[in-house]
Amino acid sequence: MRVSYSPSYYAVWFQDPAGMKLEYAFTPMQKSDTASGIQKTKGEEKVNYSPPMKFKDSVPVLSTSDVRAMVDYYARVLGFKEHFIFGEPPVYAGVERDGVLLYVTHDPRMAKMLKGSDLHPDIFLWVQDVDRVFDEHRRNGAKIIEEVSDRPWDARQYVLEDPNEYRLRIAEPMDETD
Repeated sequence: MRVSYSPSYYAVWFQDPAGMKLEYAFTPMQKSDTASGIQKTKGEEKVNYSPPMKFKDSVPVLSTSDVRAMVDYYARVLGFKEHFIFGEPPVYAGVERDGVLLYVTHDPRMAKMLKGSDLHPDIFLWVQDVDRVFDEHRRNGAKIIEEVSDRPWDARQYVLEDPNEYRLRIAEPMDETD
């Protein structure tokens, strides 16, 4: 293994068992496991290599005709906090609870279609202590569609419906409820 240093970067070279020489370059501000550029070489041939991409998270987007009312409902009834709100009147917003994000968009046409066609898109949320969350939601006036119960897929779950008829399936793995 060989290490070189300049004020703008470090570089580390080593040879893997297949004979490929790997070069990791990173700035002094980065940790060594967050290499900004990697080159593989075999003989004189150099190939730029980047660490594999990966998805980190997802955020459901709920359509509504009234973004402010939806944010207020999620705060008042479901215990979320306003994360951001954009526009006046609002056209896009985010709500957050315990690191879980949901976005809300002003799309009256989609909201009307959902309500008029008896469609109920699902949003699945994993929680800790599902029974306490269920009690909180019931106490706050959530429209409960299915009571909390043990499900055959090894989850304790209940279902509620928001004012735009989205169904929130809220669950906890059975092995975490003991």
